[in-house]
Amino acid sequence: VNDADIAILDQHLEYGGEANILGTDLVAELVAKRFTGLICMRSANVADEDVRAYWAAGAHCVFGKDMLMKDMIQQMKREYLHRGCMTTPALPPCLADSLSSEALQYVASSSLDTADNIAVLEC
Repeated sequence: VNDADIAILDQHLEYGGEANILGTDLVAELVAKRFTGLICMRSANVADEDVRAYWAAGAHCVFGKDMLMKDMIQQMKREYLHRGCMTTPALPPCLADSLSSEALQYVASSSLDTADNIAVLEC
């Protein structure tokens, strides 16, 4: 998890039998371990009290499962950039070093329309 940039969790993670885990418990664990990436909850449970519980645990953003993927990606991108996780795009060092700051900013601000177009960004 230390190398991850974004964690997306559901609230109810069922592994069969008694081994069920709450996403809010994992969020709190990520926060306690000083995870520096973006923490998102994606759940069918998005009533006001649920959202407050996700935020109280340390989640940065919440997405309902009924949200279109392209809308979720756009919102996640905005939140990721807003939180300052991105320093440079995840490019090979030889390429990243040769790009101007304007080119890097263009990559960071480019539109993400579908899951196929997600750019890998590194905190």
